[in-house]
Amino acid sequence: MITSKERLEFRLEPDDESVIFYRRLPPTKRAEFVQKHTTFGEINNLACQLEMCQYCILGWEHLYDVDENEIPYTLAAVNDLPTPVILRLMDVINQTSPPDIIKNFGKRRNGVSPLTA
Repeated sequence: MITSKERLEFRLEPDDESVIFYRRLPPTKRAEFVQKHTTFGEINNLACQLEMCQYCILGWEHLYDVDENEIPYTLAAVNDLPTPVILRLMDVINQTSPPDIIKNFGKRRNGVSPLTA
């Protein structure tokens, strides 16, 4: 279940100091963005992905530019994230369940694993 109060963490590397806080993209919201950015059957992927990221990114901490200045979170700053970061974020915001949720769901309850029951 995807909720509006979700606040998950994304790091490019597990030990990375930089963290981006996000929520997953509900299927209905994804469809809304795709429809908005589709003209005559052609989707503007870049515009669609950037708007999805603007919707899903809730903030960040310890994000620095090349001169080591901390970048404050703004919606406009989302557009300046490097393309590889946007693409990695698209992978996580489109997940139905992040790995931690899947891991916790798979724990045994009353001696029975819900994944094998």
